[in-house]
Amino acid sequence: MGTGTTGKIGGLLKLLFVLIVVVLAIGLWRSWFSFSMKSNEKSASTNTTTKVTMTIDQNRLREDATAVVEAAQKGVQELQEKAKGLQNGSTVAGKVTSINRDENRLTVKNGDAVTLHVTKETTITKGESSLGFKEIKPDDRVRVTYRKTESANHADSITIQPPRKEEEKKTEPDTEATSEETTSESGQRSGNGQ
Repeated sequence: MGTGTTGKIGGLLKLLFVLIVVVLAIGLWRSWFSFSMKSNEKSASTNTTTKVTMTIDQNRLREDATAVVEAAQKGVQELQEKAKGLQNGSTVAGKVTSINRDENRLTVKNGDAVTLHVTKETTITKGESSLGFKEIKPDDRVRVTYRKTESANHADSITIQPPRKEEEKKTEPDTEATSEETTSESGQRSGNGQ
């Protein structure tokens, strides 16, 4: 055997040793197994034997293995849903018609209503400012990029847009219209009185 092969075997042995130590540490922490010692003295001046016993809790080991497999499957499923969502990314722009802060949901309507789930990962902005979910209000105009999954529509980003010009006019008092109405009413009165 050459020095290259010896070095590879030595590296594998070191890796195996580290792996055994890690499994022992996790096993003791998770109570997969335990050790007990019992000393047997044959005489005061002669041999003493110590018996070390390792007990393996197979049920605990099986439960933890099942939990790890289930967590891995759930993680894979979530990644698959995210990948599908990224492939099927959608956008909706419209007015916020309802907000359920307890369930982190909002509904946006532009023709059809779309209900969206807001998560910690959802970015919410207005102009250059980052906002929180609580800053979104009913009747806000928003543009939402979201992913469709089997369970819900997950909002990736929400941009609160400025109100449209016609919406701004509706909220401001219309003094010109009031003056014209008065003029036309007085013109009608004077015309009717002649």
